[in-house]
Amino acid sequence: MILINLEKNILDIKAQIGDNVKLVVVTKTIEDDIVSKLTLFGVKDIGENKVDQLLGRKNLYGDIYNYHMIGRLQTNKVKYLINWVNLIHSLDRLSLAKELEKQGAKHNFIFNCLIQLNISKEDSKTGIYLEDLDDFIEQIKDFKFINVRGFMTMAPFDVTDDILNDVFSKAKKTFDKYRQMGYNNFNIEYLSMGMSQDYKTAIENGSNMIRIGTKLFK
Repeated sequence: MILINLEKNILDIKAQIGDNVKLVVVTKTIEDDIVSKLTLFGVKDIGENKVDQLLGRKNLYGDIYNYHMIGRLQTNKVKYLINWVNLIHSLDRLSLAKELEKQGAKHNFIFNCLIQLNISKEDSKTGIYLEDLDDFIEQIKDFKFINVRGFMTMAPFDVTDDILNDVFSKAKKTFDKYRQMGYNNFNIEYLSMGMSQDYKTAIENGSNMIRIGTKLFK
């Protein structure tokens, strides 16, 4: 990876998305010496799919970056995120919410989370179906150690623009609806949707946080 190419790719993305969209750089499979240079190009947020990899980054870089857990989170890994993870994008089931609450209470640490939505109901993806969202929120709205900061969703791959727009627009409507809720542990700010192949469409539909990996490291 030539650093001048990386810098250009990052600056190009930032110019496209503007100041109102947060860029989370997905660093899975990327060498440590490359990740260490991201801060030189204004990157503040990095994401990993697995806890072990994210913890490894944290141990190397300390407070240089904000750390995002973007993959499916196993309940037995929650304890390793205590006191340092900045945002969990994948709150996708009640058992995970209960474990986050349990570990948060044990260590007096509040987890910032995004509820993961499975709008397209793909078997290959986890997340809460829209018709189940009210029930899920009802069960977690009084949790004291989960701070719901918004929603995350992923669109299907290799689909038409109409399908992309449908998925992303439904996520935005959900974001707008629950942003008005007055629950103590709901401080809705982020709508995380859009990756290398579909971030432009996601932003057009209201995304204010994108997760980009492949496109930056070409």
